[in-house]
Amino acid sequence: MLKEVVLDSALDVAKMLPGAFAVILLSDVIMARLRSVKISGSAAGVVTGSLLGIIPQCGIPVGFAKLYADGAIGLAVIISVFLSSSDEAVIIAVGNYDFPFVLKFLAVKIAVALTIGGACSFFAPARLGREMGDSRPFMPKTAPRRVKDLIAKAARGTVVIAAYVFVIELALGLLIESVGESAITALLSSSGLFIQPVVAALIGAIPNCASSIFLMKAYGKGILSFSALISGLCANSGYGILVIFRSLPLSRSLKFTALLISLSVASGELLTLPALLMAD
Repeated sequence: MLKEVVLDSALDVAKMLPGAFAVILLSDVIMARLRSVKISGSAAGVVTGSLLGIIPQCGIPVGFAKLYADGAIGLAVIISVFLSSSDEAVIIAVGNYDFPFVLKFLAVKIAVALTIGGACSFFAPARLGREMGDSRPFMPKTAPRRVKDLIAKAARGTVVIAAYVFVIELALGLLIESVGESAITALLSSSGLFIQPVVAALIGAIPNCASSIFLMKAYGKGILSFSALISGLCANSGYGILVIFRSLPLSRSLKFTALLISLSVASGELLTLPALLMAD
């Protein structure tokens, strides 16, 4: 079992590397060229984050998490990226479900990310910014300007993040193997329609691609409702949340995680309401 978990963890990290390196390099280029950036969540940033997040490449939320930790983007943008991200669940959906379902799934995820990201940007930016530590202008540290120096710096950052992710991935993989998928499945099956989004969000928040795959498979087996699926996969940011915890103070990381899970649960519960009303 240990050998299999180690191999799976290594493969998952290897798949993350290209996307993570590309976005980290982009963030380093931004920091090298800009003298100051006002922390904000512009409409363009929210739209861009929502659309990029749906790409099934776990390096994207990782890279954007680094941008957020460095202060180059605001809360609205990173929330949009994380809510639209689904890690490998998109690949599972494309390979196992028909096109209308995949289109519906992606459309709902994008709509959730745009709506909540837009709300963070336009309705409560100041308060949310103060609570999440986004209120100060970003003043980048001195960064190398030569291309080869930027590439080397991004490569070092990618290796550090990959090593950190591998350790967490390995620990979580061993935990899942010990607990067993059957126990998690039983927990979801016994949950009511209104409780499922909460349980699914907590599972989705686990920074492991196995959680997103499990949620999509559970939906396919009829164990999970569509609203709970959305809740769980909105909370799933791949390894992005690990970068948040590695880069930011613990109190701020916990606040961010609590906000992400709460928004994910709220999205799932709102989608549950029509089913509850029809049942009545």
